Amino acid sequence: MGKWKWSLGALIVVLALGLVWGFYGRQPQGNAPATQKTPGVSAGGSSQHPYTIASPGAEKYAGDTAWKNYVKKAEGNPKDAAAQVDAAVASFVNKKYTDAVTYYKKAIALDPKNAQYPAYLGNVYFWGLNNPALAESYYRKAVQLDPTYGDGWFLLGRFYVAEGKKSEAKSVLSEGLKKVPKSSPQYARLEAYAKTIK
Repeated sequence: MGKWKWSLGALIVVLALGLVWGFYGRQPQGNAPATQKTPGVSAGGSSQHPYTIASPGAEKYAGDTAWKNYVKKAEGNPKDAAAQVDAAVASFVNKKYTDAVTYYKKAIALDPKNAQYPAYLGNVYFWGLNNPALAESYYRKAVQLDPTYGDGWFLLGRFYVAEGKKSEAKSVLSEGLKKVPKSSPQYARLEAYAKTIK
């Protein structure tokens, strides 16, 4: 149980830091035109996504060997949600986005009440597959599953800002601040981010 908590804790840190790192350099992938601009993001863009070697902890997931090891562990432990999440993160780090979707969906099926997993899946759809509609639905699912999950509200707000929908961002961040306990460390980050939306 302790190893699972550590693994999940490390994953959350990687996700949070990676999102902040990757948000400012988001570059559309897939079928999106290369000239697409995201409001609030520098026009120069970057090929960096939220899980790069520059993100602390991401290096353990990088490379074909690491990816194969995490996938092998997930396939060997089909009832272990944490193993599925590790395979999903390794898939995302290595730009195997459809595999990331598969493993996050397995984790969600194993632990359907965990709000983090649909939020992570939303990240894959938004940052990796450039599918804002599906990303939004999974971010929303996360905050519906656990309205006190501050990072879910944070990700949903960031999503709306990146899509140029600041009024929606303000609305969901305000709603999140009403539902996330003030004692939660996520509350302070959510509050600070909400203050940056003009």
